[in-house]
Amino acid sequence: MNDKIRVLQVVPSLRSGGAERMMMHLAEGLDHSSYGVSIVSLGAREGSDLEQLAEESGVEVQYLGKKPGFDPMMFARFGRVLREERPDVVHIHLNALLYAAPPALVRNTPVIVYTAHNFPELLIPHRLRTFYRTCFHHGVTPVSIAASLSPALRMEFGVDALPLIRNGIPVDDFRHPQMSRLSWRRRAGFGEDDFLFVCAARFSPQKNHDLLLRAFAADPLVSLHSHLLLAGDGVLRRPLERLAEQLDIASRVHFLGNRNDMPNLLNACDAFVLSSTQEANPLCVMEAMSAGLPVIATAVGGVPELLWPGIHGLLIEPESQDAFTQAMSKMMIDSEFRRECSVRAAERAVRKFDVRHMAGAYDALYRRLLAARRTPVFEEPQCLTQSGSRI
Repeated sequence: MNDKIRVLQVVPSLRSGGAERMMMHLAEGLDHSSYGVSIVSLGAREGSDLEQLAEESGVEVQYLGKKPGFDPMMFARFGRVLREERPDVVHIHLNALLYAAPPALVRNTPVIVYTAHNFPELLIPHRLRTFYRTCFHHGVTPVSIAASLSPALRMEFGVDALPLIRNGIPVDDFRHPQMSRLSWRRRAGFGEDDFLFVCAARFSPQKNHDLLLRAFAADPLVSLHSHLLLAGDGVLRRPLERLAEQLDIASRVHFLGNRNDMPNLLNACDAFVLSSTQEANPLCVMEAMSAGLPVIATAVGGVPELLWPGIHGLLIEPESQDAFTQAMSKMMIDSEFRRECSVRAAERAVRKFDVRHMAGAYDALYRRLLAARRTPVFEEPQCLTQSGSRI
């Protein structure tokens, strides 16, 4: 037990998002005979699906109760966690770097890893750019999740060596859902022959649902003979609901909210759609392909690294509403093309996307960095008693 590698995964919160789900997949996917993995959420417990999943999987989670905005108390709280846990590896995600990196560096944590889940302009507030670069030059190892992301990260972070480890998912969960396609449809109020497009993405400007709704509405063949299911939530939900009403497609567009049954939902649908203006290595595309869904997506960021046009689905130029409409129409009408894409998408998912590949790559990275144990970067402050002796 004592010779296990102790890993702390650190996230801002356990809300349902791609980075948080990737972190949970990694926490579960590492070999637990070699690793002791726990999670630190800087935020408070919120009752999310991911929090429940962590409890069910037996992964220990500590919630530090961060207040909104800048909370300087987080440095001391996380430092206390480090003193108690004495991890070998601190693996940081998203903007948790601000609060987790300084205490980890001060305590000379053997290995500190940071996974960059997005492009720098979406990931790093301008005022923190110098801080991020300083971290990556003084002991924090950044990791890219997509080849298309790496050049921008190298330039932004000023680093030459940048490991590339693509995300992974539990593919079998999506290949073998707990509910049959027909059962899910009946429960949700859809017929066996209804054509269902599905998109799983938070309602934010980056995901560009506006284009998706307009593309869906543009061709009566599509909007009158299919349904568009939108899984997710976010600040733009109400404006998008109003847009669906204005486009007269509200009866065919279904806002499902955040879901904890994605394997069942995806397997009940016919095609996956994603209209983002920017993506790194989206889990939602991997999940859809694992479920055997052909994908229609904008060719942005790391998306073309996941699927090939005409083989696993269709790639569309970003912001091209007409092309997106035509792609949706083709996917509906051409059942043979759809079937072939479905088979090949599922085959590619098994070969490339399984969480074991990602966990194996991080295992190798952790071990390589531990073997090279960095020298102390900062001397940990020591307190003095009134007599002048060190504590």
